[in-house]
This record gives sequence, structure tokens and C-alpha cells, in this order.
Amino acid sequence: MSEPWRERLRSGAAHRLPGTRHEHLLLFALLALALLLRGWRLWDLPFMHDEISALLRLRFTSFRELIAQGVAIDAHPAGVQVFEWLWTGLFGTSEFAVKLPFVLLSVAALLLLYRFAATWTNPTVALLGLAFLGTVQYTVLYGQLARPYAAGLFTTALLADQLTRALGGRQRAWWGVAIAAAACAYTHHFALLLAGIMGLSALSLATPAQRKPLLLAGLGGLLLYAPHLPIFFRQLGYAGVGQWLDPPGTYWLPDHLAWVFQFSVLLAALVALVAVIGWARHRGKGHRAFVWMCLAWWALPLVVGWTYSVWRAPVLQHSVLLFGFPYAVFAVFAGWAHLPVKRTVLMSSGIAVVSVCALVFGRRHFELAYTSKYEASVEQGLAFLEQEPEGLVLTSHPEEIIPFYLGHLGIDPATFPHVNTRDLDAPALHRLLESTSAERAFVGWSNGARAELRAQVRERFPMELVRTDLADGGWAVFGDQRPGVKGIAPVLLSEAAPDLSPAAHWRIDEGLPRTRDTTSSGIPGPARWDFTGREFGLLFEAPLDSLPAAHNDRIEVALHLAGEAPEGLLVAGELLDGDSSVFYRTGDAFPGTDVLITAVELATVEQRGRDLRFRAYVWNRELAPVRVARMSVRVEAGNPVQYGLFERVPTGFP
Repeated sequence: MSEPWRERLRSGAAHRLPGTRHEHLLLFALLALALLLRGWRLWDLPFMHDEISALLRLRFTSFRELIAQGVAIDAHPAGVQVFEWLWTGLFGTSEFAVKLPFVLLSVAALLLLYRFAATWTNPTVALLGLAFLGTVQYTVLYGQLARPYAAGLFTTALLADQLTRALGGRQRAWWGVAIAAAACAYTHHFALLLAGIMGLSALSLATPAQRKPLLLAGLGGLLLYAPHLPIFFRQLGYAGVGQWLDPPGTYWLPDHLAWVFQFSVLLAALVALVAVIGWARHRGKGHRAFVWMCLAWWALPLVVGWTYSVWRAPVLQHSVLLFGFPYAVFAVFAGWAHLPVKRTVLMSSGIAVVSVCALVFGRRHFELAYTSKYEASVEQGLAFLEQEPEGLVLTSHPEEIIPFYLGHLGIDPATFPHVNTRDLDAPALHRLLESTSAERAFVGWSNGARAELRAQVRERFPMELVRTDLADGGWAVFGDQRPGVKGIAPVLLSEAAPDLSPAAHWRIDEGLPRTRDTTSSGIPGPARWDFTGREFGLLFEAPLDSLPAAHNDRIEVALHLAGEAPEGLLVAGELLDGDSSVFYRTGDAFPGTDVLITAVELATVEQRGRDLRFRAYVWNRELAPVRVARMSVRVEAGNPVQYGLFERVPTGFP
């Protein structure tokens, strides 16, 4: 007697779409909701950096140039890049035109996933899973990006569907298996990994008569992928993206799951309740093989990605687990037997409503994802120049971004004079600020901007007049101090100066000499600390949790000198966990300055599970003659949504 799941596969393979008419209506309602969420004001949805990078690698007149200069230099397979090259050649590069096919692919993937899950289990399990998959930010966000993720979700779903139908007895589906497997390989390396895992799973489940066509289908997929193998082996040598991505740590998986559930306790509790009731009442009878298979399809890419990230180079991100994610969801709901459609509608609707509310009101997706820090730099910078024609415009973005947006928005570059500070070091920015006669400055930035950028601008333009925080960046306007004008200023935590009584957390060498200048009229000037011949002598140290600094604030340290900074002098900011330094950054001396600045961006440091101490100190490495006027420690309020697309959004923002 054959296993129950084989009978279900044979029965499902005989139908285009499992389920009753009313279940089909619920299915198409959920698909329509998924399309609405992904397509909402698609023409207003700005490009993200990865999308811009891909678009800039489409500017080639020949296919050969595209492969050599647009694909081989990247870490992704050629499939999506070639598709975008052809697509944009026909329909242009507007946000709507570029993103539309990926939105449609992400919704089509949901239809294939329904057919897969309903065939292996029943429409109730499939519809419960679809209510969740169609509405969470995980799938909505990646379904809106013109990158390999929606395409990879589609190709892996197609492979799962075609394997299911082939194992159910449809011989023509083996052709679909070969094509889908090759499509996975051309789309994303983790889609290729999942395709291999799916193939091995199918091989273990296939009957002896099915193993030969399965192996032939795998061989066919490999032959279709063969032209890409030279690029594949070249890309393996790129290792990973360690220049901006850290290996996964202790909290990576809990953080990933929290993001999957949109940081919503209600959504997680509802999904858990529905799942537990299903397993308690029906115990997933006949679904055990399906559950173990689905869990393997989710867990094995996670294990491979984690291991590779730790032992070779970081690659593990939310995005690369997207392809296996739906199968974990179906495994969670697989306890349910086939229910009357009214009960399925009730449970599916409850999950969808709670999930959409979390997406809209908790994650603020349609606010954060729909505002671009790049567009804001251009548009707000232009508005600033209209009011301040002689003003200074500074940006801090990857060098290709502003030229791209000026061309994309049809703006004459001559109307937007600006300086991109991304590659300017502190001395170069200091010279620029000292040479300007502007009374106000506009600064637009994105993640990756130098931590001291705004602090250094503030030394020249002390008043931060306005600031807008956006996901992954923001913009601000700075100006000179004027009567009656209120600005935004960092909070002064503590300051040390020779004429001030020592405050808490400061350690000042008792033998550190103090000197005073005398004016021409004989009046003594302010006291200075004389570090001549001394390496150390001035230190601030305090437990991080004792400071009024939130987890995403920036701690700035400024060292003011009496005279020009000598070579070899620096001010350091450091975070320590016990005796180990987990963050260290310095502001080094350079000719022409009498202020050294360093900054610690707390958002870049994992603070959980650590007893961190903050330390700042002067280091006169060359024992040079130097006199210190004062040293201050300040806290600048951080951007609460700097990583808001992937971290919890504070209640009450903005």
C-alpha cells in the first residue's frame, strides 16, 4: 500500500488547481491583497542602492559588454541582469517599469506555492500559509525590489511545483523540472543551493521508476546552465560581502525571526495559536514527510549560509533565506486537516488582517520604504539652494548616486553644485569648510557616511537648524548662530578643562602641568593642560548604561587645543567589554586644525549581553608640545529609523 502523500500527489497532479470553488475565491482574494500591497503606488516607490547599482550596469550596447562588465564583476548570476537589460531597453527605467515584473513574479510565486502546499497537504494548510506569506514585510519588501529575490522566489516555487507534479505522475512535468532548476541557477546562488536540496529530497522520495527521469531532468538543467559555469566559478572567488556585512552573531537568528513576524507579538501569538490548535486537533496526519521536507528546505540553506559566513566570508542576510522561507511557514500550519471553507476564511482573514496592520502601522512600510535618502538629498538640496543661492551643499553617498538621480530626474547638474564628502577625510573637509563664505550648509547622508561628518560641520556652522531622519540616512541644514533662532544641539554629557572642577568619570593625572597665557595688558588668560613630553594624562571612562545614550545615538568626543594640533596627536573613543575592545575609533591631528573629533555610532555595535564601558582619552604619541584647552563628551540623538526597514520602529515615530 502506497503512502498517503503519494496518493495526494497523484490526485493533485490531475487538477490544475486543488480546492473547491469557494477556496479558489479565497485564494484569489489573498493574491489580490498581495498584489495590492506590493503594487501600492509603485510609481512612487524609490529605487534602493542595489537597484541603482544594477541599473548602472545596464548601460552597454552589446550583450558581450553586458556580460563582461555588468555581470562578471558582480556576485550574482546573469539571469536577472540580462532580463533587466532587455526589459529596460523596451520599457525604460522608471520605477514603475523596472519594478513591475518583479512584483508580478512575487505574486505568481504565491500561486505556485499554493498549488504545491495544497497538493501535498490540503487547501486549508495552503491558504493559511498564503495569508501570512502574502502580507508580511519580508515578502512584500523583497517582492518590490528589482533584484533577484522575487525572481528567485518564483523559480524555486516553480521547481517545487513541477517536482510535485512530476512525482504525482505527470510526465511532462519533468521538462518543467529541468527548466525550473536552470532558472534557479541563473537567478541566485542560494536559489541554486535550494534547487539542489529540492532535487536530493525528490530523489529520496521518488519511486525506482521515477529516479531515471529525475536524474535526466537534473542533467538537463545542468546542461542549460553550462554556459554560465565560467562566470559561476569566477564569482566563487569573490568570497562574500565582508566589507559591509558582519558574520552572524548570537542574536542573528532571533532577530531574523522577530523581523519575519514584523516585531508584532500579536501576529506571532496568533500564528502560534493557529498552528498549535491544528497540531493538537489533527496532528498533521499524513503530512509528516511534507513537514520534514519543508523544514529541511528552510534549515539547510540557513546552516550552509551560516557556516560559510563564519568560516569563509559573510553572506548570510534575510534576503538569501527568502527562497526557503515559505516552506517553513507551510510546515508550521501543516497540522490542520481539510476544514470547511468558512473556518478557513475566518482563520486566514484573521492572520491577514493582523499582518497587514503590523505592516502598515507597526513597520510603517509605506512611509519608510517609500522615502529615499538619495532623492531627498537632491530634492531638498535644490530647495535649499533656492533659498540660499550662496549656500554650501554637502552629500555623503556612494559616488554614482547623485549623478544617477540627476539624470533620472532630468535635472541639469549645473543647477546642483555640491560636494560629495564620502571620500573626503577630515583634513580635506576641514579645508573645505574653512574656505567657504556660505552662511548655511545643507548636508544629506546615507549609511556609510563618516561618523564625524556632522560634528565637523557643526564646528563651522554651530546651529543645526532642521534635521529629517529617513531609513538608511537623512538630511539637515546647519547655520551660524543668530539671535532668536533655536537649533538642534547634541547633549553635553561632560566636559573637562583646567579651570573646571573635575566631574564624575574623569581621570586627570595629578602631575599634568597647567599653563596660562598672559595678554598684552598683563591679564592672565584661561588655563591649559601642557602635554609636552607626555603620552597620556586625560581620560573619560564610564559604564555605557550609565550614560543617557540610546542604542542608536552617537557619542562625540571633541578635543579643543590652544594652537595647531601637532603630528601624532589623537583623541580616541572606545567601547570595551571587560578587557576586550569591541569598538575603537580615533580623530587624528592634521595641519591647520585646533579641534580633534571622533565619534562612536552605537547602532553599529552589538550591545546586548555585554557589560560595555565607554572610554575616551588623549594620546600624544610623539610626546609633542601641545596644550589642551578642554575636552568634551557629547551625545547626538541618533536616527531612530536608521535601520528601520529591518529593525524595530520606535513607537511614535516620527
